[in-house]
Amino acid sequence: SFSESTLYFLPGVHNITNMPACCVTDDLSASCPCTYVNTSWPGYVSRFELQSGKTYYLPSDAWLNGAFTSSATSTLTGTRLIGYGHISGHLYRWKLPYANVGGLNTHMVNDTHIIGPMFVDFNNHNVIIPGSVSRTDPLCTDPACIATKNTLRHIKTLGWRTNSDGVHVWGHWNEISDLFLRTNDDSMYIGGEASPNTWRRITIWNDANGAPFVFAQAPAEIGTQ
Repeated sequence: SFSESTLYFLPGVHNITNMPACCVTDDLSASCPCTYVNTSWPGYVSRFELQSGKTYYLPSDAWLNGAFTSSATSTLTGTRLIGYGHISGHLYRWKLPYANVGGLNTHMVNDTHIIGPMFVDFNNHNVIIPGSVSRTDPLCTDPACIATKNTLRHIKTLGWRTNSDGVHVWGHWNEISDLFLRTNDDSMYIGGEASPNTWRRITIWNDANGAPFVFAQAPAEIGTQ
């Protein structure tokens, strides 16, 4: 929690996530059910929680070990995660039981803008962002809806683990553009119930598993069509 409008990560290495010893790569023999859900487990992983109305700036010479999330009880609104810094999961063991250790796994977002970061070596989905959907204006044609669309561009993912998906988004978005997705599973979930979104200049390096595009995959809180 901070009162200022912007959090600027200085050059260097930052550990932004609580990483229990039994979850990291230097202890491969440990039996540790690492999870973001069960706080009573020895391997409970506490991610860095983004706040509404704040800007987080990652310069290109900043390296962040850990992952980002948002509150499970409210929509993340008016937030910016920008800059060409690196967000890395390389400290986590190669395979984690019960884990979903992704780089940016949020709950609902609105008027939120992710521009520039590179996500490196996560053992699960790199970016999962369900954007909000208006039940009264599902195609987002009202000017008020258009003004609060989310932005995703200039994102890179470098993943080579079993389930290292690329970018999965749903809901209302501005034009999604300039992505480089090196994955070992599905590259993109487009979202069947989303407003009409345009994707441009997407480079996909799909490895042995998964598909470049997956359509009509929606999280339960948005519904499926």
